[in-house]
Amino acid sequence: MRIHLDSKRKIVFIFTPLLVVLAVVGFVFGIKFNVLERSNANLTPQVDNSNYHYSKVYLADKDDVLYPLTVKYQDFDNQGEEVMHILSLLKKDSVIANEKFNGLLPKDLTINGLSLKDGNLNINFNDSFKEYGDTNEMRIVESLIWTFLDLDYVDSLTLSLNDELLTKMPNKNMPLSYPLTKEFGINNYLLTTSILGTGTKVFSYYEKQIDNDYYYVPVSHYVNNKKDLSIYDLTIQTMFTDPGITSSLDVCRCLEDATMLSSSVITDNVLYLSLSEDILFDELTVSYDVYKILKEVALTFADIKDVSFLMDLEEVSVNGKVDENETTVSSVELNKFYI
Repeated sequence: MRIHLDSKRKIVFIFTPLLVVLAVVGFVFGIKFNVLERSNANLTPQVDNSNYHYSKVYLADKDDVLYPLTVKYQDFDNQGEEVMHILSLLKKDSVIANEKFNGLLPKDLTINGLSLKDGNLNINFNDSFKEYGDTNEMRIVESLIWTFLDLDYVDSLTLSLNDELLTKMPNKNMPLSYPLTKEFGINNYLLTTSILGTGTKVFSYYEKQIDNDYYYVPVSHYVNNKKDLSIYDLTIQTMFTDPGITSSLDVCRCLEDATMLSSSVITDNVLYLSLSEDILFDELTVSYDVYKILKEVALTFADIKDVSFLMDLEEVSVNGKVDENETTVSSVELNKFYI
């Protein structure tokens, strides 16, 4: 089931068939979302009054690497319509799929229903889900998790097939353990140094060049913590470390020469970082690129709401930071994509 962004515009020009269209849509929606009634789920109307919404959708390149693409779309009347639209963006024939990025879900995918209860989104697929074929099952699950958990009303994800909870993926039997959250990781095992159980698990961002463009790539991997650093400092320092000569990834260009000058400090849920002058945009401000990528990483910690920077023990402002209250991950735009 597709929900097209331009459907409302068409209604302006065609009035006579309106009642018929509404009747058909209501009938189809009743079928598709019958699971909601059975589970007493609550997909409530959106409270955001803005005309547009930004969300990250995770697609893969030819090397099986997932990328967050920040997509702008018109607000929907309810959360169910928004979820269905985002599902369409994850398909192999998605409107945002191109020669660089591919959707991982079957192009003919349809679902039996959706339910949202206590922050958990359940997607109830039908047999069309199995048509993903030989596609990397781990990347499919990672894409679904990270895409839908970017929505502020989704805290976890469960997957069903024909009303039965999936305990393993249907084609290659990759096991699933619920609830699915971002703790599952993303681009797992992308780095050769990421050996399960070795070292400490961290979440990093790197860059990858495709043609003449650079894109941010999130990676969950394991690193050695020889200096017994806090998880915050280990995570930030890993961002400055080259992922290895065998990797197609590089340190983010805005962080290439950066170093930590002292341990981080947490005050009022803000992570204060003392970094070298390489992060400065000018003498008085920190580069916004540095801020947004370190903020994206820091907000994966439940107790962190924002990041700030210290130079000679004095707080330094961020160049281009407009709203001091923007503290959610979804407010950080990475790899912008325009439909």
